[in-house]
Amino acid sequence: MNVKAQVPVKAGFEDWCTVQPISFEDVECWDSPNPMCSSLGLASSITLTDDAYKGTYALKLETGMDEMGLPFIAEAIYKDKIYARPEKFTGYYKADLKGDDHSTINISFTSDRGTIGWGSLNIEKSSEIFLRFEIPIHYISTTIKPDSFAIYVYSSSERPSVGTVLIIDDLAFEIMTDVTIPLVEPFLTRITPNPATDDILVELPKELGLVSFRIFDSSGRIMEYQTFEYQVRINVSEYTAGLYMFEVRLPNNEIYDKGRIRVAEHGL
Repeated sequence: MNVKAQVPVKAGFEDWCTVQPISFEDVECWDSPNPMCSSLGLASSITLTDDAYKGTYALKLETGMDEMGLPFIAEAIYKDKIYARPEKFTGYYKADLKGDDHSTINISFTSDRGTIGWGSLNIEKSSEIFLRFEIPIHYISTTIKPDSFAIYVYSSSERPSVGTVLIIDDLAFEIMTDVTIPLVEPFLTRITPNPATDDILVELPKELGLVSFRIFDSSGRIMEYQTFEYQVRINVSEYTAGLYMFEVRLPNNEIYDKGRIRVAEHGL
């Protein structure tokens, strides 16, 4: 099973990012791949909190406990396109670390050459007040530019302890450039409407070529399989209301993107 259930459920992020068009405030852009947590009846370990550095909400990750009594690490992921070359990833954090635990923030940048930039921060001391962090980005060359990035935030690392809490807020990239960043809407996969009742329109960047698209139910059963370029319309009117997973694969069968689709009751 691959139930992505640890998703912040309350919308309303203010604009966390000073560099457009990255949209850290979009709650739907954050995800967690921790499997089976909803089927195991575990409490959500990724939530929004009004204990924020600035604005209304911050993102809170808490290490919980699985059905065996072992620590269950909270992991939040953000992926998006990018049209510049950031020098730093910045933000603010508070941490309540239990035992020898520490929290981690990792970031990677990719292009058609694979991973071409990265940065990491280990948070090893608790803090009752928000502290600013800076993560320098290291690149494999001085000229190469990324086209996408991924941020991975972990409540715990090598020695997880139940009850460890990490709160992050006011996230941004620092980009040293005299070139204006285009105010265009970046996306990996766009699905509209979502939630849906009848049809969904799946849109991808045109440069990807022929891709394969699958929809899975909560048990992992394939509900839909399509190959297409750029966009396709899919009928979901016969689906039972609930949450479904999707997967996009490139022509070389590499996974390009994953996410979720919600099917609503008809008439809602």
